[in-house]
Parts: sequence; C-alpha cells; structure tokens
Amino acid sequence: MTVIAQISTFPLDKGNSVSQYVKKAVEVLEESGYRYMVGPMSTAVEADTVEELLALFGKMHNAIADAGSQRIITLINIDDRRDKERGMIDKVKAVQPGEDS
Repeated sequence: MTVIAQISTFPLDKGNSVSQYVKKAVEVLEESGYRYMVGPMSTAVEADTVEELLALFGKMHNAIADAGSQRIITLINIDDRRDKERGMIDKVKAVQPGEDS
C-alpha cells in the first residue's frame, strides 16, 4: 500500500526568509527518489511504509541543521490508508468539482 504524508520543516532562527534552508530539505527529498509534490506551505510525499517516510523526514530535518540552524520546526501528517490503494494525485482528484470519490 502507498502511504502518503505531508511535511513542513523550517528553521526558526534564520529570519523571515527561510527558502534557502527549505531547499536543503527538498534536495534530500529529490535525491531519495520518492514521489513528492511541493506546495506553498508543505510537501506531500508517497512511500511504501511509514518507516521509510520517518527515516526520510529525519534526513530532511537534519539537512536544515547541517545548513546551520540551531532551532528547527518539523510538522508531519501521515495518511496510512490500508483498505484501498490511493496516491497523492487520486486524493487531489477526489475533491475537485465534478469528480466522484
């Protein structure tokens, strides 16, 4: 089954513009090979297991620390639906007008 999660990770100690730090986390994600969608305030990721996602999210969090942040916030939501195979795109389509879920 596909597990879908959402992550938002960013430094608290680097001022108002933190995109250069968030990019470090996205680079880890890009190198991982997992399917993902970057949004304006969080990133959705698909994997086969929760454990894979948690390991990946730890690496993303640590990439911001490695870039020099001393205080980081990481927020995670996990959708582990086991009765039906659904991906990120399926979830988006299900809520669009004119679509049946």
